[in-house]
Amino acid sequence: MNSHIKIVLFFCLFIVGCKSERIFDDFSQPPTESKLYEISIKPKDIDIYFAKQIFAIGKYDDGTEVNITSSVIWDVSDEYIAVSDSSGYILPKNIGSTTVIASLDGIISENANINVVSSLVCGHDIGSEIITAIDDSDLNNSATSCLKIAKDNNGKWFTSTPSINILNLLGYVKADGANGTYKTYADLYHEDGTYGPYGDFGLFDQLGGDSLGNDGQYDRWCQNLAAIKFANRDNWRRGSQEELSQLFLDKGDMLNNYGWPSSKYNLYWSLTPTGLSFKTIRLYDGLIGMASTYASMYSSCISEF
Repeated sequence: MNSHIKIVLFFCLFIVGCKSERIFDDFSQPPTESKLYEISIKPKDIDIYFAKQIFAIGKYDDGTEVNITSSVIWDVSDEYIAVSDSSGYILPKNIGSTTVIASLDGIISENANINVVSSLVCGHDIGSEIITAIDDSDLNNSATSCLKIAKDNNGKWFTSTPSINILNLLGYVKADGANGTYKTYADLYHEDGTYGPYGDFGLFDQLGGDSLGNDGQYDRWCQNLAAIKFANRDNWRRGSQEELSQLFLDKGDMLNNYGWPSSKYNLYWSLTPTGLSFKTIRLYDGLIGMASTYASMYSSCISEF
């Protein structure tokens, strides 16, 4: 009996002694907190003419990366050009270039570059909401480096056909749609002021895709507007004849009311097939026609929420 007590007492003393020697410390101590060591801003370079969100990504010494956009302090170097709110939302104010940094817990990011550029939306002033330029009625500015936008009674947005100036700005070249190049237009039409503002405007075919015009030249034009988030929208697409006719019914003569190029012979494409052709519409009088995929026509893209 005494020997049994001695063994138990010895075992208890052994455990106490071991704990005093910190043998079990690895199991009882709380884990060490990770430390922030780097902040990166994404995207690193942006060209903007409307407000845009940027993000701060924190890198920690445990290997994790965390979105800390709302935790950092944002600092724009030239607030005449642009400003930022506390959540990394950059609002352009004037054309020019500036930089922005993000900081937290003594860690400061590298500079990100902000370039405020001229708006691609006709009638839009830098720093204003895009909605202020919808249904712009200037009769001449569609020939400059911008696209006009009109809205029908259902809230859908429609673009005018592009001028040569905005086509050049966006890196387009003249070629038929079947040649496989992404950024192409089929031809140019010179408006002399009779059926459109004085200037040269882009024409598109519907070649290079399937028999319904999917991924054809006209479709690719709309896809590119979506890709660059033109007017802060990423769902630009071709329009149907019914949609374009509804625009005319809602807004009337797009030439004299809104300054859209509206050639007498180069109508606006639609995606609506008719036999081996597609329906077209003239937007100063609503005339509905048709054209083969090889034809060169004006093009309007549609966006809706």
